[in-house]
Parts: sequence; C-alpha cells; structure tokens
Amino acid sequence: MKYITLILALISIGHIAKSQENRKVEGANTISTSADTSHERGTITEISAKKPLYFLGSDQSDNKVRLFSDTINDLGELAEHSRWHFLPNHMPTDAKRVDHQGEISVIIASHGSIYQIPINYQDKYVYAETHPSCHSVEILPDGNMISANSNGNKLTLHFNKQEEVDKFRFIESFDILFEYAHGVVYDKQRDVVWALGFTIGKFKYNCCPTPELTLLNEYQLPTPHSDGHDLFPDENGDLLVTSDQGVLKFTIDSLNNPLFSSLIYSDHNIKSVVSDIYSNDLYITSPTDIAGYETWQTNKIINVSQSTHYVRPSSKFYKVRLWQKNNFSYD
Repeated sequence: MKYITLILALISIGHIAKSQENRKVEGANTISTSADTSHERGTITEISAKKPLYFLGSDQSDNKVRLFSDTINDLGELAEHSRWHFLPNHMPTDAKRVDHQGEISVIIASHGSIYQIPINYQDKYVYAETHPSCHSVEILPDGNMISANSNGNKLTLHFNKQEEVDKFRFIESFDILFEYAHGVVYDKQRDVVWALGFTIGKFKYNCCPTPELTLLNEYQLPTPHSDGHDLFPDENGDLLVTSDQGVLKFTIDSLNNPLFSSLIYSDHNIKSVVSDIYSNDLYITSPTDIAGYETWQTNKIINVSQSTHYVRPSSKFYKVRLWQKNNFSYD
C-alpha cells in the first residue's frame, strides 16, 4: 500500500466584507495528498453573495474541479485562477456542493471514481471506484452514494464505507440497469431518487438491511427530445433537464405527477444547466468549436437569460454549477 503525504497549509485569500447581500463559504485548509489520486485542495474563506457570483467547474484542461468567481479582467475574461480546487485521479465530469447540518462538502464524478471532499470541516475524504463512463454522482441521506454511468447503461449504488489511513472507501456496490444513465438527483421532500438517460426514472432508496434501489416509475421525454444529458434542481423545486434539443423543466406537482414544460432554451448539445437561486438566471455549458477541444468541452459559461457569457481561455469545461445551496436535495 502506498503511503500518503498530507501537507497542510493555510492560505490567506483576504477578507470580503459582509453585508445583507453576502452569502458565505466557510474556510478550509489547503491539503495535498497522493494515493488513489494526486489530490490537491485549495482554500476557501468567505465568499460574497450576489456580487460576485461563484462557479464550480469540472475543468478537463488540467483535470481539476475548481471554484472561481465571475470577476472579469481588462480583456473581458474570467480573472480568478481558483479559489479552491481538487485534482481527482480521473477526468472530472461533474461536481456539486452539498450542505448537511452546517457542513459543506463537494461531491465529484470522474471517469472511474467518485469522491466526497470536506470543505468547511476537517475529515478524511470519501472515495469509490466506479465505471469509466461516469457522468454524475449523488449522495444519499445515510452517506451512501450513486454514480450514473452512460456507456454501461447503469446506476451504481456504492455502500459499506470503510476507514483507511487517508480516506473512507466504499468497498461494495451493485449496478441497476438504466439506459444511457447521465444524471442523478436525490429529492429529499419525496424521499426518491430521480435519474436521467433516455427516460427519467423515479427510484425508491432503501438503506436497510441491505441498500437497494427500486424503480417506481419511468417517464418518456416528450417528442422530439431524446438522449437526456443533465439533470439538476432549480430554486422552485423542479428539475431542469437537458436533451438533444435543449432545456426542459420537469415539474413535480402536489400529487407527485411530473409534467414537462415546453422548451426553455434551444441548443442541441448542452452539457450542463443550472439556475441561479437569487436571480433565476439560467446558465449552461455548450461545446465550443476550438482547435484542440473535444466535442464536449468549452471555455464559456453562458447566461442564456441575459444573453451574456463568461470566457476562461485556458479552461476546457464539461459541466459547471453555481456555488449555491441546493435545498432540493440536502438539509
């Protein structure tokens, strides 16, 4: 077994004044490790609220998940390198902020592994191996995790977490067939799991005595939509869905009968979508035709509500989220 080197360092980023407009991200120590990953973690102190905005991006230019602000330099480009970053041992595909009982972490999907990384508290990270086509990850109320894996048409439930020298590792898992699995989201109000692929699946999770995931219902995407790609909740308690046609809203009414909206935004190749919980503005990533970029990568984050975009020339983003609390899934 490889030995792990932990390097702890405090980095001063400066204090940002509080106001009624401010939201916080609590501090975390800088940690570098090497084992299953060549992990690097940056530092977060306090982050202001509506100005500036903060993004959590899966950047495949250097395979880091990074947190950065919307601050623009004189060239009109995103100026901040990273407020925080993490380097997994595979190419990252998704990252989500998780708030639970005052603790903030980031869950990460990559092509072969998933993680939960502490942000404002000290603990070992959580790790599991998964399929090489992993596109998304979700954490369940008991701490078990689900990965969505497209090429294998599988949702994978990871459980039985064991402590090791440097981390916690899930040592057991099982697969559930779900075609073209790309997105997975836990719904705390209804205590169900939603998954997106060629269809939207509604699953019931049972933790005991052995964790299991049971399909309750399946919903067809409306014609001509197919190939569901990203699934993420919005501030109204609905689900944003991307397909090969654009962005839809999947509304869950009081009777738990999901309804699809009309097309919110038309684009045939959207990789991620998220809505600002304060302004309701819609942000997407859509591949950019640039030499040296793969067909799923971009250096732009687009605010389609305001018809504006942010460019980070050095980046090759796959998915980008906003650094905001997700009340749909977590406490």
